[in-house]
Amino acid sequence: MIVNLFSFPTLITKINSNNFDKKKIIRDIEYNYKIDANRNKWDTKNSNLHHSNRDLNNKKFKDINYKTLIPLYKNDIELYLNNLKFSQKIKYNFKIVNYTCMKSNQNMQSHYHDGADFTAVHYLKFDKEEHKPTVFENKNTYAGYLKYLRPELLNLLDSSDPNNSWVMDYWNFNIEENCFCITPSFLHHYVPMQTSDKTRITIVLNIYLNKE
Repeated sequence: MIVNLFSFPTLITKINSNNFDKKKIIRDIEYNYKIDANRNKWDTKNSNLHHSNRDLNNKKFKDINYKTLIPLYKNDIELYLNNLKFSQKIKYNFKIVNYTCMKSNQNMQSHYHDGADFTAVHYLKFDKEEHKPTVFENKNTYAGYLKYLRPELLNLLDSSDPNNSWVMDYWNFNIEENCFCITPSFLHHYVPMQTSDKTRITIVLNIYLNKE
């Protein structure tokens, strides 16, 4: 039996765009983007993008109605949690904490989601030929040294297989539009500088667990 020691459980699935009001949500987010492409109360020094974090009650922008998405997210979160082993019964709740919208020359700095147990990202509008995906950073201390200590190992392992991500400095999944990705919230990640003039839009959730 092979067990992935110290690995991080990740779910990547797809949200059916016919089951929620995708066009209106995108239209409202792009409307907000046109008002201010740098709506960014979170990090003005290292990030350049439009997003709603820490600015949800700003009357300058439209509120985004996520109501049709909530049951779809709930189904996939439960799928994820049902594949984890718990020592006792748990309950969970989740909250949509942000949306992001960016174009060419915009980025989001490396960060993690403190205060939550898991984080989910819904790639609402994403052109895999033009947009750059989220990049996850391997913070294990050995990751930065393996290419010097054991370069032969790196050359032998398939660098396209996520099961080998433990030896990589960085990792990004082969994301497509409508993908829904759940990871532990402490994984550092960032969004690289974009080069497309198409809007790249995501919706971000935090998931919280407690004992029942």
